[in-house]
Amino acid sequence: MESLQNNSTISLEKRSPISPSNETIIEFVPKFRHIQEDLLFLFNIEVTSETSLTYEWVKKELLDKAFEEIRLGTPFALDYMFEEQLLSKEDIRKGSIQDIQPYAKTILKTYKGPRLTRAKNLFLDTGIFNQKETEAILSLSKEI
Repeated sequence: MESLQNNSTISLEKRSPISPSNETIIEFVPKFRHIQEDLLFLFNIEVTSETSLTYEWVKKELLDKAFEEIRLGTPFALDYMFEEQLLSKEDIRKGSIQDIQPYAKTILKTYKGPRLTRAKNLFLDTGIFNQKETEAILSLSKEI
């Protein structure tokens, strides 16, 4: 038994420290590459260069995808595109906001907690609703 303890002590003493080759390497990846991958994998939108993000047809495709997701009950695409400054308030106003307002209204009525707060702020910031409209929707949903 004593020899067993000595062996384990010896094996502990023989362990080597972590070698530098095992260190984590952090690689800088340009922001556009992240956005390019996100657009492709999350929204199935392909862009080839940072400049292409400013093209009208690309902006329309981004807006169409954002509005499509709102119709499906989630503001995620709009939130992402607005947050990453791929769509501005002016870009969003070019779309038919009146068509998606009923869907955005449903989102405000059904979301709770932090998701509601984020959606409400997003719809205010993007101009889908103004403060008065938002308060009216939220007060009606509390009464139900």
